[in-house]
Amino acid sequence: MNTDYTQVGNIAGVNRLVIVSDDNFLSSPDNFGEWEDIVLSDDAMVVEILFAPNSCSLDVVQAVSANSNIYNLQIGLTKPLMTKELRQWIVNNAERKWIAFVEDYNFNTHVCGVPGAGLQMLITQKTGNNGSARNTNDIVLAGQMLLSPYIIENFNMVLSGKVIDLTRYATRDIKVMRGDSLKETFTFKNADGSLQILEDDEFFMDVRDSNNNLILEFYRRNASPTEKGFSLNEAGNTLNMQKTGTEMLIPAGTYNYDLVRITPDGKRETQLKGRFIVENNVTNHQN
Repeated sequence: MNTDYTQVGNIAGVNRLVIVSDDNFLSSPDNFGEWEDIVLSDDAMVVEILFAPNSCSLDVVQAVSANSNIYNLQIGLTKPLMTKELRQWIVNNAERKWIAFVEDYNFNTHVCGVPGAGLQMLITQKTGNNGSARNTNDIVLAGQMLLSPYIIENFNMVLSGKVIDLTRYATRDIKVMRGDSLKETFTFKNADGSLQILEDDEFFMDVRDSNNNLILEFYRRNASPTEKGFSLNEAGNTLNMQKTGTEMLIPAGTYNYDLVRITPDGKRETQLKGRFIVENNVTNHQN
């Protein structure tokens, strides 16, 4: 049997993701896949999944054969570090199926799955493809539909349940060349995608070797001096990280770092951590 596959969705551009257990709906789509209204039970299990930018994708592929026309759906979330609590939550809900509300960057929401035939949540693991690449864990919501996902404009789900925040303790490697100036930027988003204002927050970041020796230090704090390697943009929503080439004349090697944020109420949270990799320049030219 020959089957033709046609890409009908996009493999990127997910702005917001809300999933609802597929047995918690009091309404359903019509025979054409259109929802007149979406009504949930009072005890519906609603979960919003927060994720780092560009780490969530929607893939819709139409599979056409002589006897069938099926749409294969897959929502992928890349998570470098899988916490024990998150893994346990997925295991506890392994038998549950979900309807996913996937908002793209045009603020259209794709309704993936139907009551009684939702998407299955799985975990896949991938090893790094080179010596400096990390192993990753992908959370995948996969399933099939007879019709392509119904699209709702300006959809707003009232959240009454759990929030899974995949942006917490995000892992990212920072790679630099020894003696080159360092420039990086960090932004933090609210659940609606807007940038958070950082003016009242303090940020601290240490780069340390395997013996816990301090190699580099960054901070933006209330005490004097207020800034070292960190500054905010004029709008107050972007944290800039910079070091001069002279400051980056440190031994080549692989170090560890973490970025800590302290809010005005004293709450301390690790926002980012990973490896700080310093490589030697091949070209050694000076004027």
